[in-house]
Amino acid sequence: MSTAARSERVEAYVTPEQKAQLEAISKRLECSQSASVGMLIEDAYQRAYNDLDPRAISENRVADATLDQLEAGKLAIDEIDPELRLNPDENDSAEPTGADAETDPAETEVSLREKLAMIASDGGATVNAPSYSPIPTRADLTKQGRVLDWETIRKVTSDERFDDKAKIHPGRIDRENLRSRRKPISRVLAGICRHQFGTVISGQEIDELIDHYVGYKTDRINEDEARAYFRETYRETMLNAELLYPHPNPDKDAYYMTEEAYRDAIATYVTDTTDELGGFVNTMAREKWFKAHNSKPGDSEALRTWKNDVAEALSDLAVLETIRTEHTETVLALDGDDAGGFDYDIDEHPSITVYLKRFATEYLGFVDALIEGRYYQEILDHHVSDRVRKIISDID
Repeated sequence: MSTAARSERVEAYVTPEQKAQLEAISKRLECSQSASVGMLIEDAYQRAYNDLDPRAISENRVADATLDQLEAGKLAIDEIDPELRLNPDENDSAEPTGADAETDPAETEVSLREKLAMIASDGGATVNAPSYSPIPTRADLTKQGRVLDWETIRKVTSDERFDDKAKIHPGRIDRENLRSRRKPISRVLAGICRHQFGTVISGQEIDELIDHYVGYKTDRINEDEARAYFRETYRETMLNAELLYPHPNPDKDAYYMTEEAYRDAIATYVTDTTDELGGFVNTMAREKWFKAHNSKPGDSEALRTWKNDVAEALSDLAVLETIRTEHTETVLALDGDDAGGFDYDIDEHPSITVYLKRFATEYLGFVDALIEGRYYQEILDHHVSDRVRKIISDID
């Protein structure tokens, strides 16, 4: 049997419309107006400040700038000094463990009933315990159905229930039910992405989802800056949590939603790109290119097109180098998986990383031999990006 919290008397003056709204809320909750006010206060505080100790605010122990960021959703609660929080151990990555993870439905109902009774100042509020709703199964989540409350969202996105195949129908999520916790929200976004877009999603599409479910909360004057912060923060969080995987070509603003799709993309990209680059060697020289395209030597438009073709080949080569240097773990994993679909001579090259390194070095040798120096420098200076230029210059 729980002990009710001591009630404090608070007087408040409200408009007739606000009084009518309070009466309506109390009627729907089937509790006293005092209980309703208590619940509204608690809910509003938790939405704005999560488990930040309210006394830390009233005693001026939290800077106004920090509170502004927290209210705007720009600062996660786990970034606040634990000394200022009521439950510092319940951070962004924490999930219910032990007894909390296996709470009996009946116990959940009792605790909710007691919670409402504790905040009822008249001590005699009659509160009906909410009916228990089972946690949706993986199959249920892919279909339109009951909107999930925050506690259910935490459960369906827990480590035990969420993996890289989990999908969530967008109709299951009301953005107003989301709290400032990056881990479950990132998983919600990933689940919706998989449901809506399959295995590949563009950067614009993921930004639109972040804007809708998270970015709308900001009340900052510079809304563009706030949206950019949320986009960058949640993209980075999802990448670090392996909910998103980067496209092998950094110039493409796109992501893969599963590790399998990502690994397949790496293997396919390398195989196709090395084949295409190998074929281009035969017509890379300016004279051979002009002849293959039936162009006259003095055709300035044809010359510009040839330069762009060479620039594109250098850009593709830079992507292969990026895969070798920045996607190393994936490439090494494919090395141990019978080359993962790569098409290369395993007897001549003991690993994919060695193969890619030799390919880049030898290919640049062809470029140096086939492209006149003045044209080559012009292409590097004016036809490729700074990123490509730096990668090419670092190949030895």
